[in-house]
Amino acid sequence: MRKLIAVLIILLVAVNVAYAEDKAEDSKTLAEINGVKITVADFESEIAALPANYRSVINTHKKKFLDEIIFSELLYQEAALKGVDKDPEVVEALEKLKRKVMAQKLASDVMKDVQVEDSEIEQYYKDNKGKFVIPEQVTASHILIKVDDPGDPEQDKEALAEASEILAKIKGGGDFAELAREYSACPSGAKGGSLDSFPRGRMVPEFDEAVFDLKPGEVSGVVKTQFGYHIIKVTEKQAAGEEPFDKVKESIRQELQQKKQKGALEKYAEGLKEKAEVKINEGLLQ
Repeated sequence: MRKLIAVLIILLVAVNVAYAEDKAEDSKTLAEINGVKITVADFESEIAALPANYRSVINTHKKKFLDEIIFSELLYQEAALKGVDKDPEVVEALEKLKRKVMAQKLASDVMKDVQVEDSEIEQYYKDNKGKFVIPEQVTASHILIKVDDPGDPEQDKEALAEASEILAKIKGGGDFAELAREYSACPSGAKGGSLDSFPRGRMVPEFDEAVFDLKPGEVSGVVKTQFGYHIIKVTEKQAAGEEPFDKVKESIRQELQQKKQKGALEKYAEGLKEKAEVKINEGLLQ
C-alpha cells in the first residue's frame, strides 16, 4: 500500500506540472525534463499549495524542492513508458481518488453560495452573550524562591528566610524587576518576574487567592505554594466584561457559515438519498 501511495503522489505531481504548463505560457521556463516544462509560475504554485510550516522551509531550500519535482517527473515518465497506469492496483486507486475528488467538488459547489447576513451575526451575538464574556484578569509579576524538597524542614526554613529578606528589600525601595532577575527560580525571572495577564483559576489556589486580593501597585507578603515561596506584585486589574461586537464579528460569521454550509450539504445529500435506492446489511455492522 505504501508503494501504491508513493506512485499516486508521483502521478499527482506530474499531473500538476503538466496542467500548470498550459496556464502559464508566458512564464519563464525554470526547468525542462524530456520536453516537459516547469515554469517559474508552476514552481511557485507548487510551493503555495504546501502547508504554511512547509512553505517557510521550502523557501530557503528551493533548489532541493525543484530537484524533488524533477525526480517525480522522471519517475512518472518512466512509469508511463512501462505502462504502470494499466496496473490494476493503480487503476483501482485512481478510480477511488477520482470518486473522492468529484464528490468533494460537488460538495464545494453546493456550499459555495451559502452566505451569512450581518443581521444573523448580530442576532447570534445578542442571543449568546455568555459566550463573549471576558473574565476578570490580573497582570502581575512574582519572585519564586523554590523549595526542591517540600518535606525537608531545613530547606523550607531557608527558602522562607530568603523570601522574607527579599520582601524586606522591596519594602525598603528595592526594584522588584531587578530582584526577580537576581533571585527568582521561575523562568519569568528573566522578564523581571512578569507573568503577563491571566484570569482566575489559572494559577494554583494559594497564588490565585493572593494575587486577586491585591490592588494595582500592591506587593503581597510571602505566599507559600507547592512550588515554594512567592512574592507577588500586581500592576493592573481588568474587571470582567463583554467582548465588543466588532472584535468577534468575523469569528461569528465563520462559525455560522460553517454550520449553514454543513446544513445545506446535509439537506442536499438527504434529497439525493430519497431519490436513490440504498440497501444496508445491518447484520454486518454488528
